[in-house]
Amino acid sequence: MEYTDYYINVPSPWVVLLAAILFFGVLLALVFLHIHLSKKEKKWLGLIVPGFNVFGALIAAIVLIFYSAAQTTYLTVVDGMLVEQVSQVGMGAIILSAVVAFFVLNISTGVLLLIYRYIKKQMKIRKYYEDMSVLGD
Repeated sequence: MEYTDYYINVPSPWVVLLAAILFFGVLLALVFLHIHLSKKEKKWLGLIVPGFNVFGALIAAIVLIFYSAAQTTYLTVVDGMLVEQVSQVGMGAIILSAVVAFFVLNISTGVLLLIYRYIKKQMKIRKYYEDMSVLGD
């Protein structure tokens, strides 16, 4: 049997740093966009970013189910014959992993909804005090 070397292309630390800065920059921009939209008078504007987050988590969970289901059945050649083999991963485990992934990916949705609730509560308090000051004059 012949031995072959496999080389893994490892990215430069500068590329990793640039990717991390880009990722956190986009994340920070989304949080600022969410705060800006939450401060608007219309309620549904503050729910746009969390809505996209839920949609993305749902798509990721569905893709996980289909990808895992496709990986559980595979074809092999045994004695010149094509044989279908099924791995030991059950559909229940696949669905459970998709549900867990959905909830883990929606942790940030919960944080965004808490930010939305806090901002709306502050706006309600500010409006109450403005109404009180108008009535008190």
